[in-house]
Amino acid sequence: MVARQLMHLRQVELAAFMRDDGLWDLEVSLSDRKSQVFAGGARDHPAGTPIHNLTFVLTMDTQGCVTAATADMKAVPFDGSCQAAADDYALLVGLNFLTDFGRASGRGLGQGRDAVTCRIWR
Repeated sequence: MVARQLMHLRQVELAAFMRDDGLWDLEVSLSDRKSQVFAGGARDHPAGTPIHNLTFVLTMDTQGCVTAATADMKAVPFDGSCQAAADDYALLVGLNFLTDFGRASGRGLGQGRDAVTCRIWR
């Protein structure tokens, strides 16, 4: 086998929770790490530390109607602009996850921001 070196690790985890109040939470976590110093964004990121460490939670009813949507951005490469895009996730409230979510979720989400990664739902 040819020797190889890990350069980038992206981990995505999806968990679905049924809540005691009858609603559902879909929780998606995403993290990115590099094996070397990443000189990008607002600062240098040491090897092995998260460049992205994001958690998105959608709450919906049994019909798929989104009743709450949040984004928690613990680590981002660009200070300010990525975190500001977190508030845009409230725009997902009222969409139906089962019927029109993929088509409608990208509209207006993160527009005018540098945080392209924040469009994870599409």
